[in-house]
This record gives sequence, structure tokens and C-alpha cells, in this order.
Amino acid sequence: MDFPKYDFGTLRYRHHEGEGVYTESYAGVNETAFELGLEHFISHGFKLRESYSLGPLTYRAMSQGDSAVFLSYFKEGGILFCVTEPVCNYFSFTDTPRRASVPTSITQLDLKDFGLSYVIRLSDGRLIVIDGGCIFEEDADNLLLRMKELSGDGDIVIAAWIMTHPHLDHYRCFITFMEKYAELVTVERFIYNFPDADEKEYETHPELAHHDEILFLTRFYDLVKKTGAPVYRAHTGQVYRLGNATLEMLGSPDDNECVPVMNSNCVSLVFKMTAEGQTVLFTGDRQLQHSLLVSLWDKYLKCDILQIPHHGFHGGTVRLYDLADARVYLAPTFHDDCYEKILPKYDFNLHCWFDLDPDDYITGSFGDVTIELPYTPAPERKLEIGKYLREYNVKREPTVITDIL
Repeated sequence: MDFPKYDFGTLRYRHHEGEGVYTESYAGVNETAFELGLEHFISHGFKLRESYSLGPLTYRAMSQGDSAVFLSYFKEGGILFCVTEPVCNYFSFTDTPRRASVPTSITQLDLKDFGLSYVIRLSDGRLIVIDGGCIFEEDADNLLLRMKELSGDGDIVIAAWIMTHPHLDHYRCFITFMEKYAELVTVERFIYNFPDADEKEYETHPELAHHDEILFLTRFYDLVKKTGAPVYRAHTGQVYRLGNATLEMLGSPDDNECVPVMNSNCVSLVFKMTAEGQTVLFTGDRQLQHSLLVSLWDKYLKCDILQIPHHGFHGGTVRLYDLADARVYLAPTFHDDCYEKILPKYDFNLHCWFDLDPDDYITGSFGDVTIELPYTPAPERKLEIGKYLREYNVKREPTVITDIL
């Protein structure tokens, strides 16, 4: 459809996200302009469906037929994101939890190569999968094994498979997994926001021209379609409630500052999960030094557990680590890379280890690690961090400064 136009302020950019979905970002937006814009869409036949605040964010969602408009307004910074989605099923989202029967847990899977793979078990036994890793068969096999263990004797039901961004070390394991094991699992829904598998996207997403990305994205979309499960295109400000977990989308392609998208890390989803009285901030591979996300959300980034951005290299900032103020860190990276080869080069990692004094820092290389929520690390976990810093002779002086914004 032709969406009504409204000038909220100074247009910063207009992005195509995929499937005809566009984001317009405005600066210098005051409350009057925001409210008038909302009224403008309503006067053109849109119905207000959701209205709430998340910390510094004022969020409004509207629909007309199959079309939707999402407004995410940060009053303090005067920044607004207006998303128009011509065919949207977001408002049909429902979830029916089962009886609570097991502890809620998070499993960080140890992968063959770089990547990200988490399995969250809800209290009703269903699972949330985040990414999965590369296309390696070993990782797909291990993912199924963990799903079986976490599901006990019951069927493997995936309440949501979330893909943070279209990088080969994050979403391609899904392809191998579903080609081998689709009949063994039930996927209730997908949550992601990917570009089209179309060469027309090369202008705004030039990275799609490399690594056979169009080919793999096509395979990915075909396998998603075969499940028959609904796909929800994630947008900043949306809230998804799955069983005993609440997921708040704090970052998406809506707030991407880098166009053309030379690196898909820039459009990685960032979301906060609340379950069993604790908060977990998943940052995917978001390159936060090139984003306004940290300054916009500010203290709302506070969490108990932080998944470090981009495996611990080129992505985080000292400011993020200070605002998150987490006691536990999930580091999807190899142990040697963490303490010896890569992570000590970055100021935010050194700041974490030496200044923030974490209670636990969970790396790869020692097999899959499962923590139950609420999670309180054993005292020896803190001692192990110090041991590793001494063992690898980690120095306090950073060699790379990344706190740009």
C-alpha cells in the first residue's frame, strides 16, 4: 500500500529492510511532532494497537488491514524511527505456555569455529534457539543433542528460533540442522529481520554479493517456509512474551547507522530477556561503537548477564559495559582467543576484567555450558578469571580504543 507521509523532523536516513519494509529515522523530534505524526496516521485509517514505554523509549504500533506502522521515539535524544511494513503478521502473535515443570536455563554451545549458538529452556520445557553457528554438521548434530537433553523425554518444541543477523557463523547452522533433523523438532515461530535474497539488494547490502550469501539465504528462506511457522520481522521496541520469558527488542535494522551495510553485524538484533527475576542482554554481533543504541537506551541496558558483543572483539564499548553493569558475561569465543590472542587488544574487555570484577566469564573450548536461572556463580568462578589473567599474562594497557560514540 501507499503509506501516508509525515515529516517528523530532520530526515536522517531511509532504509529498505526487506520485503518492502522501510525505516525512516528522524532527528530533532519533539513530543508535539511525535503526537501529531501519530494522529496523522490514525487520520488516514490506521488503528492504534500497542502503546507503551520501555525505559527512555515511547513506542506506538498501528495497523490497517495487513499493513503496520511502528513508531519508536527517544524523547531525550529527539530521535524517532518510523517503520512501515506492508504485509505484517506481528499483531497475530500469541503464545500458549504449558505447565511449568523444569528449571529455566541458558546453554552456551561450544562450536567448531567462530559463531554464536544459545538454547534457552523455558519453564514449560519449550526452547528458544538463538542463531546456531556455521554450517558444520558437527554443530548441527550437537545442537540436536542439547535439545534432546534439555527437552527430557518430551518432544522438542522450539517456541522461537531467533536469528540475530545474516552472517554465515550465525544462521547457516539452521540450514544443516533442518536439512537433517526437521522432522524431529517443532518450530512454533521465527523472529528475525533479514534482507531479501535478491541481487537488487547489493546496492544497500553489498556484503550479500560475497560468500554465496544469496544462495544460502534462499536455502534458509525455503527451509523456514517448509516448517509452516510464522515469521515475525523484529523491530526496535517490540516485546515478545514466550512462556515465562519476556523479550524486549532494543536494537534491529531499524536503528542501523551504517548504509550501505558493508557488514551485517551492523544490523544485528539486540534484545533483553527477563526470566526468573533476572535480565540477560543478548547483543549478537552488533557493532555498538558505530551505533547510537548505547546512548539512546542508556541506563535501560542494565542487566544481570551480558552476552558480550561480537564475540568480544570490535563491537563493544566501555560505556556499554558500564551501563550494563553485569555480574556474569557470556563470551561466545574460544578460551585462548579470549585471554591470549584477540580479546586483550580491546579496551572494553580489559575494563571488564580489571575494573568491573565480574563474578563469572563463560568462554568456549570447554564444552557446552548450561546455567540455570536465577544464576548465582560459585565463588571459585571469580578466582578462575584471575587465574587465567595471570596465566596468559594479560596486560592492563589496551592496544585498541573503540569507545567512539
